Amino acid sequence: MNALAQLLTARRDLVFTTRVACLVIGCSSRPDANVGTTGAGQGSSELASGDTGETSDVGMDSAVSRSQTWADAGATNETNATSGIICDGFTNAPLYSVILSALGLDDSEPLTPEALTKVVQLSLDLKRSPSKVTSFTGIQCLTALTHLSISGGEVADLSPLSALALEELYIGQSLAPNLTTLTGVAASSLSTLKVSESAVEDLSGAENLSTLRILELRDNAIQDVSILAELNQLQELRLDGNRLREVAALASLPNLQRLSLDGNELTTLASLDAHPKLTSITVTGNRITSLAGLDLPSLFELDVSDNTLEEMGDLSRMPALLWFNASNNELITIDGIESLQRLERLDLSGNPIANVSSLAPLTSMQRLSMNDTAVEDLTPVGQLTALSALDLWNIPATDLSPLLALADRQSTACRELRVSQSQLDEQSLEEVIPMMCEGGWQVDGDAGQICQADGCDDF
Repeated sequence: MNALAQLLTARRDLVFTTRVACLVIGCSSRPDANVGTTGAGQGSSELASGDTGETSDVGMDSAVSRSQTWADAGATNETNATSGIICDGFTNAPLYSVILSALGLDDSEPLTPEALTKVVQLSLDLKRSPSKVTSFTGIQCLTALTHLSISGGEVADLSPLSALALEELYIGQSLAPNLTTLTGVAASSLSTLKVSESAVEDLSGAENLSTLRILELRDNAIQDVSILAELNQLQELRLDGNRLREVAALASLPNLQRLSLDGNELTTLASLDAHPKLTSITVTGNRITSLAGLDLPSLFELDVSDNTLEEMGDLSRMPALLWFNASNNELITIDGIESLQRLERLDLSGNPIANVSSLAPLTSMQRLSMNDTAVEDLTPVGQLTALSALDLWNIPATDLSPLLALADRQSTACRELRVSQSQLDEQSLEEVIPMMCEGGWQVDGDAGQICQADGCDDF
């Protein structure tokens, strides 16, 4: 290699290294703008110290033809030494092109193995690739890669990824009709795996992901999760938008803390009973009919909105619950909710409930929503002395006077009342609401904001 070619190779690697750094820490200007032709060692020193000096790009790139691109180079050991092919055996030109694009380069800037080992994080958008990427073969040449995100494409075989020491892997919106296995992602170091909107049905291979702490398999076609029972380190699991009818296998996950099962076909949560570490469960848009008797001592967040609940039942074995969303169900009664003494946030909107007397003992309640319910008597609500946000849109209650007990409470925190689309009587409009305003509440009505309170945001 002549001196000029050596100089250009050194300069190219320096530019690439700087660009990779910019992917991680960000750059305010084009990373190669001040990289001169004084040699790789000098340029690296200047960048490391933050002093770009007086050197300038004198356009040396234009003095040498760079027409030998990936497509011309071939994949033999001999050409590897001179053409910048990533590593032996990387003949996957479409994938190579996408990698270059993700790094802000093009086919006129082939990469050396040394430069590529500096890539730690990579995001590949296969939907925008001019050539169809049908294989991940060759990606194992990125030996330092730990965080990989792949969007789109028609690649069904993930096995090349198993050669990488990945810590986080994201795969989304795959168009492959046969992407039905996770066998290829058996990385021993993987802590986070997210495969969404990718038609996954079969979880074979997932049992090998023993280091996983976070697993997201949202919007696929999964019906059976029994294979996940072996993932003992799993702490967070999202299975939204699948075809699950039972999840008994998840009860054996000893470290599971957060579980999301929105948009499935579940009718009960009984199989999760007595799980010692679950702190959050969300099961919106299922067919849950009852919560009675659930024993979840660590649970502090539960979202069962958009199900078919008709009653609460015994909730006494969920003593840690702080946030409870039961909106848009078929609740006629909320008897049993009085046992949730620590409850701070509750949403009962969109239920046909009329009697809310069970709320009176919940003196830790801070935020309460009862939009579109059949509630007429607000007396129990007036006993919730810690309340700071109350939503009463479109309810038949006409008398707000029970809420005056809340107006007397001295507080510097924001407190907000919404009473839009309600049939309030004259006393409520002319006396109660002004007194609430004087008591530090911000009140919103049909015509907008009736009075403003300092420091209030929408809740």
